[in-house]
Amino acid sequence: MTVWINYIGDISAKFTFGAAAIYPSQDERFVVVNPPQGQQALIDLIMKYFEQHPFDKKEDRYYASFYRRSVDTPISGEIPLTHWWDQSPTGPDEHYLDITDYRISSFASFHNVNIKGLRGIMRFWFSNSYNLTCEKNQNSIVDITPNGTQDPTCD
Repeated sequence: MTVWINYIGDISAKFTFGAAAIYPSQDERFVVVNPPQGQQALIDLIMKYFEQHPFDKKEDRYYASFYRRSVDTPISGEIPLTHWWDQSPTGPDEHYLDITDYRISSFASFHNVNIKGLRGIMRFWFSNSYNLTCEKNQNSIVDITPNGTQDPTCD
């Protein structure tokens, strides 16, 4: 459950209760409600989701993006249309709101790729608040190999 207190300006608040959950959206976008803290916890949540809801492995690769739930990324998956105040007075009109600030991870599965070093790899790219680097992982990308070994996270 999420309680929103909206105010135009810097005084908006959100209180969230409940377990983390992933909801499918459109075009391989997913909305994460109550995302867990830390890269490893997010990987575990996404892997658990794909265990319960496997993706089609007929294609060579599968890509998905995960977004933090917000007023601009609702569970319905429909990205809101822009309003007149979102439009640039000099540039082309934007049709949809830009939700890249809400992306927390991108995922790729290279299950049937004939590129050396990628076959069978599952790769996570972290964004925004999950884009952490550390000495053991300086690029915020985590690969999981077919034998289950995984690059370190920065938790």
